[in-house]
Amino acid sequence: MKKIFKIFIKKNKKLVVISLIVLVITIFLVFNKKNEVHASDDIKIEENNEIINEEIIENKQEEIKIDTVKVDIKGEIINPGVYELEIGKRIIDVVNLSGGFTNKAVTKSVNLSKKIYDEMVIIIPDKEDVCVVTPNYNVENNNEINKGLVNINTASLEELLNLTGVGESKAKAIIEYRKTNKFETIEDIMNITGIKQSLFDKIKDEITV
Repeated sequence: MKKIFKIFIKKNKKLVVISLIVLVITIFLVFNKKNEVHASDDIKIEENNEIINEEIIENKQEEIKIDTVKVDIKGEIINPGVYELEIGKRIIDVVNLSGGFTNKAVTKSVNLSKKIYDEMVIIIPDKEDVCVVTPNYNVENNNEINKGLVNINTASLEELLNLTGVGESKAKAIIEYRKTNKFETIEDIMNITGIKQSLFDKIKDEITV
């Protein structure tokens, strides 16, 4: 048997050599392919870990981040200035944060329940300020008739924003309307898009013409 095998190898030496070469190359390619697959899997795992870590960091940042706005409060307030508060806070929160009102403050015209917004200006008037805005105010008798009413024909954007339920878009619409029209009565404010009877009922005691 050995003799036959030797004779076969001798006669087919080239074929044997070629077969061995093919076998070695095949083993090399298979081994190399396995390594490539493992390397690819490792890269995918690393990429997935990076994505997961980034998502965790972003979620933590979103949990920590709190949106805030800055408002300017001035006038008859103990510590006037610019304050930074969380979105959703109200004018009363700004007043408390700034130390409260002075003894000269007249607060009936200030809507303390109004929500604040960025760059809002809050002015706390005194009796003299009220006299300028509302001539019907009787200082001598301390009678605050029509005190603090907002004249919708002349009020500034900030004053209009102090009206109950009036946001920036409605306030700007009022200003735009009066450029070509005059409010003859307070009911005329319902000519403004978005201001209907329900809103008028809320602000009718806060406005004048």
